[in-house]
Amino acid sequence: MQRVLGETSPYCQIDGNVLTEHFKKVYAKSDFSVSDAPAAVPDFAATTPPDVSEEVLPPITPSEVQQRLQKASNTAPGSDGVTYSDLRREDPGCHVLAKIFSRCWNERKTQVQWKISTTVLIHKKRDVSDVTNWRPLALSSTISNLFAAIVADRTSLWAERLNLLSPEQKGFRTFEGCYEHNFIVQTAIDDARRRGGQACFAWLDLANAFGSVPHAHLLGVLSRMGLPEQLHQLIADMYNGCSTRVRTSDGLTEEIEIQARVKQGCPLSPIVFNLALEPVLRAATSLRNECGIPLSGVSVSALAYADDIVLLARDSEAMQTLLNVVGEAATWAGLTFKPSKCATLHIRRRQTLGSVFALQGGEPAVLGAGDAYLHLGVPTGYKVSQTPTDAIAAIRRDLQHLDASLLAPWQKTDAVRVFLLPRLDFVMRGGAVRKGPLYALDKAVKAAVKSWLFLPQRASTEQLYLALGEGGCGLTPLADAAVISTIVHGFRMLHCDDATVRDIAWATLSTAARRRLGREPSRPDLATYLSGSTEGHLVEVNGRPAIADDAEHGGIGGVTQPATEGAAPGTTRHLEDGGDGPQHDDGSVGRTANTGVEHVRMGGGAKRLLSRTLRECLRQRLPNLLLRKPDQGKVFECTRESTASNHFMAGGKYTRFADWRFIHRARLGGVPLNGCRRFDGRANNNKACRRCGHNNETLPHVINASMVHSAALQYRHNAVLNRLAAAVAGRPRRGNTAVPDIRINQAVIGDSSGLRPDLVITDEAAKTVTIVDVTIPFENRRIALDNARQLKRIKYADVARGLAARGFSVTVDALVVGSLGAWDRQNDAVLRHLGIASRYCQLMRRLMVSDTIKWSRDIYMEHITGYRQYVSP
Repeated sequence: MQRVLGETSPYCQIDGNVLTEHFKKVYAKSDFSVSDAPAAVPDFAATTPPDVSEEVLPPITPSEVQQRLQKASNTAPGSDGVTYSDLRREDPGCHVLAKIFSRCWNERKTQVQWKISTTVLIHKKRDVSDVTNWRPLALSSTISNLFAAIVADRTSLWAERLNLLSPEQKGFRTFEGCYEHNFIVQTAIDDARRRGGQACFAWLDLANAFGSVPHAHLLGVLSRMGLPEQLHQLIADMYNGCSTRVRTSDGLTEEIEIQARVKQGCPLSPIVFNLALEPVLRAATSLRNECGIPLSGVSVSALAYADDIVLLARDSEAMQTLLNVVGEAATWAGLTFKPSKCATLHIRRRQTLGSVFALQGGEPAVLGAGDAYLHLGVPTGYKVSQTPTDAIAAIRRDLQHLDASLLAPWQKTDAVRVFLLPRLDFVMRGGAVRKGPLYALDKAVKAAVKSWLFLPQRASTEQLYLALGEGGCGLTPLADAAVISTIVHGFRMLHCDDATVRDIAWATLSTAARRRLGREPSRPDLATYLSGSTEGHLVEVNGRPAIADDAEHGGIGGVTQPATEGAAPGTTRHLEDGGDGPQHDDGSVGRTANTGVEHVRMGGGAKRLLSRTLRECLRQRLPNLLLRKPDQGKVFECTRESTASNHFMAGGKYTRFADWRFIHRARLGGVPLNGCRRFDGRANNNKACRRCGHNNETLPHVINASMVHSAALQYRHNAVLNRLAAAVAGRPRRGNTAVPDIRINQAVIGDSSGLRPDLVITDEAAKTVTIVDVTIPFENRRIALDNARQLKRIKYADVARGLAARGFSVTVDALVVGSLGAWDRQNDAVLRHLGIASRYCQLMRRLMVSDTIKWSRDIYMEHITGYRQYVSP
């Protein structure tokens, strides 16, 4: 994809000697010495902690190792080349690994080989010749990583049980920390704007965060926190005597001893880094009441996501106090902030001030109105547009690269679905994204994908958004995805596990509703407000719902930041009823609905259910729109019922490029034929068939009824029949049972009707007869397939009665495959009755569908061009 999109995947070309010297300095033992903590750092042992040794220090068991191994993804291995899948295969019960780990656990030491890693450099951004713009990632052996993960799990359990991590620290924990922190920061900014008050913010960035933690500080903090001695000694050993070799363009550097820092890529690093940073965070949060910003009765002074720290202060004096305290604590911990990558924002009376603050001897950048700081992936600031215009422009550019590439069309649609559109997922949920640019991008994506499906631009777009198994491309309209993200984000903030976030969300919602209603809102009022109601006090203003006024500056009453331009939970009606709610010129939707409200009022388990429910609403709405269209929906009514009908959508298997160019347009009824023209009033309105003179040249006539193509129609029929007959002949037999008599396209023995069923299987010993006829009707709605099957049953009813009179048990059925590849799901019962192995059935269905499409395409092209498209079998 990088080659297709014209991107570079830069390998580090910096001279190996330069890299060696750099990392020798980075990993060199620092002159840091443990000293008494400054007064700003609170004591960790304020109370006697409970004993959690039974949870943290039990023997390592095979089940514990196996559970951790199952979670491990098969990422890049260490220098030994052993992957996690290798470990799962060679030691499925994890008994050997448990023995090895137990030895390390009991002796509080690890293997020397486990301490050797290979460091690969991942380019972050900016100048590739600057070594600081490359992230060092340590690749250790999978066995050592697995053991480190078990130690990390137990260390995390100890820290969580004793509440040693501040609730403001959300990095590497089981929280949705990015969204929660962005919500609180944006709420604080919006609150200062609305009340015309004062607020200060500081975004802090540590220089070489993971690589700047001295081992002495790390072990000292763990000791101050009361880490059990066995764990403390083990972690100390895991950090003692480590070394690495850096991968360069010329090979590996010499071995470099790691005497400081934590390794990126080690499972133990995240939790120990959080614990090492905890004194700095506690120094800031200890001043929340004196310096923090009050939000709905809760004071907030600091937020952290791993090393991404935000300070919030009520005025400039309070902010400088926080910066002094945090700087002092960081210096004591051996950590250094990089002022050039830090920023501050001072708001007062709805204006930004150029206040300059000091941090560890430097001055962070000062943000003004419209200046953004990229906080946890979301542009944040005062009067900042969070619409990712650069990302949208990049997607449009990459769409053009994709269009010009030599990828197969199904690969192009897959690339859009997997590589391009997901770039917007995070910011749509964590930021306030305007719908206009999303609609424009949706339009560009639709045009490109339609061209890859060889569809005219006037063709229905719903096919693009159907699931792959339903014959679509599996895409999601970005504007609808933004609505879903808005609702889900708002709901999760209102029902967040973090009580502070939850209280701020509900208080902010109540405040917004109170301003609109002019009174204290009740619970039903809040539900009505969230539903986007335009009745009563929530009347429309200038053609827009009243809720839109608040949504523009922070979402659903200030609760869900992504909601903009009137997009509230009421927009779920847009997902449910076919999108016939009123849309405004700016792309917003104002319509009431109860779905989002009911979920908001449910709480608890609805968190995980909500997103799936809304996406299911969208998934059901789109095919319903398509199926209601008389000309373009009739075939899809049949083909969407079975994934076998659409197996080629994902990988193009068993499908020629010629078939791909034909099938999508054919299924939507858009192939050029006299009977399918869009006439414009000109004199030549002749709809007659150009080959046989039939009065209406339509696709059903051409590929199912025109006797000009009778030979090809028979070949298509036989292609399906031959696969069925071969499968029946090759089915396994039980024991020494006699081989049944299989007759293909022959009269039934003893029958005088002259009928010749496609397949007759007679078992004289069991006195059973199975008659199956292959039929290939045109998919003119579901009823066409049912009628085709019923006609076959009626056709052979007399034959069945005659056989029954002779003492046979008779089964009559049909194998129905639509001429455009619709696999009738009732065929599956027929295949089971015939005793064909289910595993082979999966392949046979796909082959039969592809055979049918191939012949239909050849019939159509021969009809149009007059040139033979096939060689007679």
